[in-house]
Amino acid sequence: MGGANTLVTRVERLTLERSPAGNLAITALGAVQGLPLTFDWRAGPLDDAAATDELRWPVATTIALGDTTLALTGRLRGPAAFTRSEFDFRITGENAGQLQELFNLPPSDGLHYDLRGTAHVDPDSVLVTGLNGSFIGGRLFSDTRLSDGSLTLRRGDRIAATLTGTTTDQPFAMTAQFGELDAMLATAAARWPLNFGVTLGTAALTASGEIARDTAGPSARIDLAISGDVVATANRLRPFEIPDPGPMTLTTTLLADAARVQLADTHLEIADGVIAGQLEVTDFATTPRVTAALTATGIDITAFATTAAPAPATAPLDRPFPLDWLDSITGSIALAIAAPRGLPVALDEAAIDARLADGDLELAGISAHVAGIELNGRGSLRNSTGTPEIALDVSTTGGDLTSLLVALGREPVAGLNATSGPIVLSVGTRGTTPRTAIDSARIELTLQDARIALSHDDSDASYATPAIALAAAPGIPLQIETVGRLVAHGGSATVDETLELSLTGGSLVELVESGALWPRIALGATSSYRGQPITLAAQLSDTAALLRREAMPVDVAAQWGPLHTQLDGMLVPTGDLAGSVVQIALEADDVGAAGRLLEVDGLPAERGSVSAELSVTDRAFVLRTTTLVTPSIEGNGEVTVLRQARPALTADWRFRRLDATPYVTQRDESENTDESRLAFHHLYSEEPLPLEGLRRLDLEVRVAMETFRFGEFVSNDVMLQVQLDDGRLDANASLDAGRLSVGGSIDAHDDLLVVDVSASGDSVPLAADMTAPSAVGLPAVSFAAAIGGRGATSLAIAESLSGTIELYLRGGRMPDSGLRFLFGSVLYQLLDTVNPFTQRQSYIDIDCAGAYFDVENGVLTTRNGILMQTPGLQVVGVGQTNLASGDLRMTFRTKRRQGIVPSIGSVVNEFVELSGTLDAPRVRISAQQSARRGLLAIATAGLSVLAVDVFGRLTSGNICEDLSARVRAPAPEGN
Repeated sequence: MGGANTLVTRVERLTLERSPAGNLAITALGAVQGLPLTFDWRAGPLDDAAATDELRWPVATTIALGDTTLALTGRLRGPAAFTRSEFDFRITGENAGQLQELFNLPPSDGLHYDLRGTAHVDPDSVLVTGLNGSFIGGRLFSDTRLSDGSLTLRRGDRIAATLTGTTTDQPFAMTAQFGELDAMLATAAARWPLNFGVTLGTAALTASGEIARDTAGPSARIDLAISGDVVATANRLRPFEIPDPGPMTLTTTLLADAARVQLADTHLEIADGVIAGQLEVTDFATTPRVTAALTATGIDITAFATTAAPAPATAPLDRPFPLDWLDSITGSIALAIAAPRGLPVALDEAAIDARLADGDLELAGISAHVAGIELNGRGSLRNSTGTPEIALDVSTTGGDLTSLLVALGREPVAGLNATSGPIVLSVGTRGTTPRTAIDSARIELTLQDARIALSHDDSDASYATPAIALAAAPGIPLQIETVGRLVAHGGSATVDETLELSLTGGSLVELVESGALWPRIALGATSSYRGQPITLAAQLSDTAALLRREAMPVDVAAQWGPLHTQLDGMLVPTGDLAGSVVQIALEADDVGAAGRLLEVDGLPAERGSVSAELSVTDRAFVLRTTTLVTPSIEGNGEVTVLRQARPALTADWRFRRLDATPYVTQRDESENTDESRLAFHHLYSEEPLPLEGLRRLDLEVRVAMETFRFGEFVSNDVMLQVQLDDGRLDANASLDAGRLSVGGSIDAHDDLLVVDVSASGDSVPLAADMTAPSAVGLPAVSFAAAIGGRGATSLAIAESLSGTIELYLRGGRMPDSGLRFLFGSVLYQLLDTVNPFTQRQSYIDIDCAGAYFDVENGVLTTRNGILMQTPGLQVVGVGQTNLASGDLRMTFRTKRRQGIVPSIGSVVNEFVELSGTLDAPRVRISAQQSARRGLLAIATAGLSVLAVDVFGRLTSGNICEDLSARVRAPAPEGN
């Protein structure tokens, strides 16, 4: 038995039996297409027709084919010709796979079904009522239960069916009317109307139209309408999630015949968006050809975003591309997109023209308008070669990149503006899996005429480059390279330099698997600034930590001329960097040259280094194990900054040595040596002091120095403490284990600065190194000072200074170098002028010296003279110094001690004047050497304290015996 559509049936055994009671039994065994077939028909005896004029014949039939069983039980009844019958039926099965395979239907393994009902048959109609049952398992309807249903077939009328029940716990109801039974049974041409409606959950489907059959074959024209939560309903029927766009309405007209199927006048509404157009499929018998022309307007793309949990990152990369469908479909698709919503980019409009043929997909045209940028391109996916090949080329007209970033959902950066000329992207790859395709990918992205500008307050910066190129090739990490011009303005400073930047990342596979912008980054940059080259190299080994907000290893090395910087550690990419720990190393080949780069002059030409560990917590920034080493300085310490409304800084430093001499600008030796080393006219200003700055920070600083040097001055065991608390600054220093101490306070109060300074010393050797053996035999000084002032400017404070200064010098021998160091060249010249015995000696012997100064309103005045006695002379000096203006007015008178015989050529200059300013003092010898006339000349200048009797009283006897009483004694009355 043959034929393409013939079922091969074999009967292996057939039996017919009749019992004496009139019961009939027919059984058969065989096979249909290899599936076992069992047939069993049994009928009881006919009823007594004479009693009812009607025959009744009970029958029972069971047919089992493969794994499906049909059971019919009932009674044929009616007149003698059995024109009416009624019977119950039941169809059961445990697996429909064999039966579906027999009839070439999609498999449905695991399906269990049980369908029951009652059939009423007569010569003109068939009526099935009470349909109920269940379908459990299967691929589509996993749990469907029929509660009621009916089927009506009647000559001269339409076929009608109704079903109600549930599927996957969703209620459904179906009604259908189809054609006319007579027309369906006819062999001639016919047209059959169709009306169909079904509701499932919240979704509804209606269909109305006509199915025709003529000599050319069957055809159909049906209007379809679908509405409601269609996707949500479908998701409950299927074992996986389809992105749900929400309620929708779809209307279309289905046109079908033997050659084509067309969805014409398709109109799909989703929220406020619309998809419209048509789709046609032809050439069913060979390779289906699909032709589509669709326009999407205002569609919210985010509605189609999947909510299912993503699969493990490695699984999709190694799964072969599902591209077999390309070989079985041919055709073209034209898709126009207008004003979509929900995209990460503000897309105005886009169009795609795709063509399918021989297993290849050609993107003949790609166009879009994104944030004012016009994009055009083309691409292809070739599968006919056996290994999929992808190529894509896209270019833009350029535009505002800042707007594009905002369109991509990035937060705008204040003052940032980025533009570009044409942008060109070229991508090519081949591979059977995503991993092999990524491994063999080639990417080239170029931004032409790019410019990035950033403006903030009174500063701005811009970077312009002819091109920024990104490239990746098989086996080569991602790379970005650019060479451009960096221009920055800030205050009076301007930067105009070339910047060369390269960025190398991990492989494309690492990028996809990690989800980071770049899994590994190597950053290199070269430029120059102020004539010195700048280089930067950075390694970031786990940038995925940026997305996870976890600690990320960093390795940064930078050099700017003589400056070298190295950063190593873990950086936590949170807003406050809490948890970060970074090792910092800073070296300078030449501290002086580095200072000049930073606009700090006067630093020495020596090598220096700083190393520290920076740790960040949610409460503080801490610099630990900080070490500073230069030929002049060696120390280490710790700095902590508390993160609070008013930051608090605590520092504790310890120095083995600190030589400040190289770090203090010294006056050039070629300058006028008669001038003081202090330039007082630069010390004071009428500009308001920044008092608010003292209230913005609290600090506590402790510094300990084993050895401190400044010029020829050396001291051991130096301690310095500074504390700033709510605008009040207190400072204390002690030298040489407390032999010399200085203290003071500054209090920013009521928009004024209150300054108090005190100092004291007891028997401090006047030696460059107070602890050196050479200090023995040198003069020693004791002193006490207390002075204070207040004001809103430094000049006002100087003009308000008031207090006292008192000092005493005990005998000893002072070398010339010591005099020059302590008093400067002008005072050294003064002492040399009043003492003729120093002309041929390199030192001066001092028996004692003393002075007491009253300071009032910025003017320092000798109370009762400055007294000094040497083995040959007694000296008295009086006068004033204005600490604000620097004006000097001092007079010194000398007297040869009794019993001293001057050497030949030695002349005692009895009167010497010191005048001018502290910036430019002048020493002048009085033209009159007569005691009386010179004294009177000086007295008329207001220095009446040098009256002869007073001078005589101050210089009578040995000054050193009662030095304190002499300098403290009140000025004579009337003077």
